[in-house]
Amino acid sequence: KTPLIIVTGENVGAIADKSIRHGATDYIVKVGEYIFTIPVMVEKNLAVANIKRENESLRLRLENTLDELKEKNTQLEQSLVKLEELAATDPLTGLYNRRHFGQLFEQLFAEAQRYGNDLSCVMIDLDGYKQLNDGYGHQMGDQLLVLAGEVIRNNLRKMDTAARYGGDEFVLLLPRASGEEAAAVMDRIREEYRSRSAELLKREYGVSMSAGVASMGIKRYAKADHLVAMADKKLFQAKS
Repeated sequence: KTPLIIVTGENVGAIADKSIRHGATDYIVKVGEYIFTIPVMVEKNLAVANIKRENESLRLRLENTLDELKEKNTQLEQSLVKLEELAATDPLTGLYNRRHFGQLFEQLFAEAQRYGNDLSCVMIDLDGYKQLNDGYGHQMGDQLLVLAGEVIRNNLRKMDTAARYGGDEFVLLLPRASGEEAAAVMDRIREEYRSRSAELLKREYGVSMSAGVASMGIKRYAKADHLVAMADKKLFQAKS
């Protein structure tokens, strides 16, 4: 904004006040030697105007920089969330990986112990997977694992946890679910997988699953590993 200086012979305070209020940056009365101060006043007001322009330019640049910084921080947060998800999930099935499962398991096990709640663990294994993988090829083998992850997710509650434990083995954690309830969930998973895997393989019969169930309601285990070990033992019995 260009500075506006009022130069007048009227030495009236009201006029000066009105001029300043309506946008004048300075007011000079042409009385005596005051007229010789006009160049200095002009130079001063131009300098002030330049400083204000520079300040406004800096303010706008600062606002733009802050907006860019805010956007970059948002992008960084989103990237960190994605990285955490990638670090926690199995890339093939989309279920949690074994490492992240271990962290969640310790938390859920500690809560079950503290509050005396039930916690069921289910170990799952695809029957004859190696022969299927060799006979139909690795691509079909991967599709069977992907299908297993999808079927498992379809039959779990939001509070439940599922992970690919390794190879064709999966593990489920069902907080506040009894062994009987966990077995019922497993039956639904088994039947859906048998039906959909038959469609995938384009044959009359699908792939069966073996499962072992262990529950805190039946026995209060001292350590989380003991609950998994019991479910794994039951799985071994089922496979036999």
